Amino acid sequence: MTTLAVTGATGQLGRHVLERLRLQAPAGTRVIACSRDPARLADAPCDEARQADFNDPHAVEGALSGVHRVLIVSIEGDDNMRVRAHTQAAQAAQRAGVQRIVYTSFFDVDPASPSIVARVHRESEAAIRATGCDCVLLRNGPYVENMALRVAAAAREGGVFRMPGGDAQLPYIGRDDLAAAAAAALVGPAEGQVAWRLAGPQLVSFGELCERVGRTIQRRVRYEPMTDEEYRVELQAQGLSVDLQHRRLAYVRAMRDGFMTALTDDFERLVGRPPQPLDEVLPALDLASGRPLH
Repeated sequence: MTTLAVTGATGQLGRHVLERLRLQAPAGTRVIACSRDPARLADAPCDEARQADFNDPHAVEGALSGVHRVLIVSIEGDDNMRVRAHTQAAQAAQRAGVQRIVYTSFFDVDPASPSIVARVHRESEAAIRATGCDCVLLRNGPYVENMALRVAAAAREGGVFRMPGGDAQLPYIGRDDLAAAAAAALVGPAEGQVAWRLAGPQLVSFGELCERVGRTIQRRVRYEPMTDEEYRVELQAQGLSVDLQHRRLAYVRAMRDGFMTALTDDFERLVGRPPQPLDEVLPALDLASGRPLH
């Protein structure tokens, strides 16, 4: 009997993966849900909930005892702390005897990218590879949900979505599709160490996204490009630290420079079907209140 584990199981992606495993895992598969607060997993679709905090490698090693394959869901926070925590979690998995590590990376890990997020995931991937375990690196494309909710908020607050994104076009993909990919990576055949770049079905500009979100919520909203300096002033007004301002500015530069502009068939090769079109994903979001419907 194969035992699978999902970290970050109380988060939106982790919970979606657990739901997907109910549909995609072979009969008899045992599923362990891991979280810093396992009490929040009382109603989770799993066989057992275990406590695991990436900052406590011994606890992670214990939580992964008897686990054959684990999904390490990347965490948020200070960039250097993220790399350290992901490294500790991967090393703990290796010590626990885990055979396959699946990691939620990001679409852009290019060494030439200005994005700090790219560096975080590139270094985390390297640490996972260094364990010698089989690994599946899921380089997730930009989440539809994250940007669509921002556009919907702009529609409610004046009808103008301002972003220093220029004419960048991004391959947005839905969280449910990314959960399906993670489940497929957990239950699929052994492949050694592989990376999948998971894109949505088409490239979408910010103007096109505004049009589609506006049509979905029946509100007018238009895209208005802004300069980096205007964006910096806006971030300062929001009270963001200098480091966080720099991080966000670097991220949008990576968008404009094409580091997130690509289409691949990796999702279909991994999951066995195409990703959902944007016009099917948007109606499944509660864009009026800013919360996912599922």
